[in-house]
Amino acid sequence: MRRRAILMALAVALAVTISVTQAPPVAHASDFEVSGTFTYTVDPQSNQVHVSVDIEAKNNDVRHWVCYGGFSMAVPFTATNIVSNERTWPHNRIRTARPRVSTWPDHPGFLLADVGFRLCAGWGSIRSITITYDLGGRPPRGDGTIRMNSAYFGFQAFTFGEPGRATLKVVAPSNYVVDTLDDQWQKASTNGITTYTRAAIPEPDKFAVFVAAHDDTALERSEVATADHNAFTVQSWPGDVQWQQFVTAQIQQGVPELQTLVGVPWPIDTAVAVRESATPYVYGYAGWFSATKHEIEIGENLDQEVVLHEMSHAWFNRNWFSDRWLNEGFAQVYSNLAVGKLGGTAHTPIEIATNDPGRVTLNDWSDPDFTDGAGDRERFGYNASFWVVQQIVDEIGVDKMQTVLKAVADGTPAYLGPDTAERTDAPTGWERFLDLVERVGGSKTATTLFQDQVVTAADRSLFDQRATAQSAYTALTTHGAEWAPPAVVRTQMGDWKFTYAAASINASEACLVLRDQLGAAVQEIGTTYTSELRSAYESASGPLDAVTAKIQVQLDLATVMLKAARADRSSHGILGSVGLLGNDIDATLNEARDAFARGDLATAEQRSRKVIDAVDGETSAGLLRVGIAVALVAAATVLMRRRRRVTASTNDDGDAELEANVDVQFDGATAAAPVAAAPTLDPE
Repeated sequence: MRRRAILMALAVALAVTISVTQAPPVAHASDFEVSGTFTYTVDPQSNQVHVSVDIEAKNNDVRHWVCYGGFSMAVPFTATNIVSNERTWPHNRIRTARPRVSTWPDHPGFLLADVGFRLCAGWGSIRSITITYDLGGRPPRGDGTIRMNSAYFGFQAFTFGEPGRATLKVVAPSNYVVDTLDDQWQKASTNGITTYTRAAIPEPDKFAVFVAAHDDTALERSEVATADHNAFTVQSWPGDVQWQQFVTAQIQQGVPELQTLVGVPWPIDTAVAVRESATPYVYGYAGWFSATKHEIEIGENLDQEVVLHEMSHAWFNRNWFSDRWLNEGFAQVYSNLAVGKLGGTAHTPIEIATNDPGRVTLNDWSDPDFTDGAGDRERFGYNASFWVVQQIVDEIGVDKMQTVLKAVADGTPAYLGPDTAERTDAPTGWERFLDLVERVGGSKTATTLFQDQVVTAADRSLFDQRATAQSAYTALTTHGAEWAPPAVVRTQMGDWKFTYAAASINASEACLVLRDQLGAAVQEIGTTYTSELRSAYESASGPLDAVTAKIQVQLDLATVMLKAARADRSSHGILGSVGLLGNDIDATLNEARDAFARGDLATAEQRSRKVIDAVDGETSAGLLRVGIAVALVAAATVLMRRRRRVTASTNDDGDAELEANVDVQFDGATAAAPVAAAPTLDPE
């Protein structure tokens, strides 16, 4: 929405001046009632509005007659055919006259019609007079705001009279949409005619309303497309070819330039209606954009910056930014950048004055109050938002701002994790924009600007919390190295929930301490831990207890494996070496390492404990094996001696010595030893 300085005529300026001639004694004002019905009828055939002012006067004073000598009534300066119709008394005849019309220097948009008559009323009598005139429009870009053509009727309707005794009616064909009448008006339709009625107006002398009635089917349409096939329908008032050609040129040249500057393609995939209308002027604006209807209404003036400002709202609207000042500030900056690129005269913002009567923090600059469109607050808000955004764009440059705006368009979090596809669907508020413009755009001045011009006093305390949390976040990021901060931390930082973020950062640091211990252990063991731990840590969107437990389980197992590895590397001694004969400790330990690396913790533990058990029992096993060996040697020695004795006693016949194998059992070990068989002797 583009702001411009347009002031509605004050309703108080429309009050009538009445001269009263009375015969003494004078009746009290409370004894004399004056009521009026003011009817404005839209006539598309003649492109005029026919106005009828019906005045009734009733004397409630039982003692006195009251006579009027005439009155002066304000009428718009385009009024013609002003006629008064007085019902005379006592003959009850209609007397027609043409009031004398004069200019009104204090209010150049109005004329004074002097209605002269003599209207007398006794007690209980009602006298009436009707004034009619035709209200015509001015051509596009002509004087005033009254416009009348078959597509659009815009005019002021007003009343005067005593409190509660004035009624205003607006009558129009039912195919005309009336935008500017609120829900206090009663609406009734009959035979294709709709009547809007506002009765019992509390302060008639101060009441005025701008009526904007339009029939869009009567607009002259022209289909327009850019080089990138972005579609528009330019809808101009009948006969206003100049406006149609001007807007078409701005679309075809300006939209591609805006697209280049913003760095994001035109975001609307349906045809955008660009409509000529004077309605925005009524509220003090040059135009407005509807993001939901994909419609733009622009005033009749041929203003390049206004057209491009409204076009830029295709990007800068509530789909991107939730704060009004961001949307208007960016629209101001980028429309003027485009104007400059196209060779026009760009506007620049005025530095914000601390004593500006309309000064307000930009977060307090809410949606416009259409009953006060020309106020200091609106003027200040547009300029201040323009100035703040311009400072940031000037600091980081258009290229960096393109990166920021792309992050806004894509919903990229300011605290992005390892998954670059992370997205948020929420529009960007001032907090996220500040994070993006600093973390992505590299701004060093934005925080100070926001503290001075944007945030309310209640929000300023957040900046100290933010600074503390950001320092802790930076330390966590450094400590984590290749492990990005958990999702819960990044979300809380992005949501400006710094108290929660501090607790989550502490829990994350505790996880990293365990990770570091685990890393040192597996490095000594000669293996690695699974990537599942890092994934669980980075993706944690809530409390980190489960992640901590997972790391602790692997750290506990790594401690067991470390014991096995250290045992394998230790000196086993003679008995230990003998005890380990037949056990491939290195192979078993390698199996444990491989199992741990692939996440098979059960196998890793089983193999590790096998190594530990083997090493722990190596001395006993060595003693056992040495004992067996000694026993075998001793047994062999005994048998050899016996063999020699048997051999010595062998007969001279040379009988062969018989040998047999016998089993020798020693302390649970069995060995085969040659034993000399007893000789076979012949009986004597």
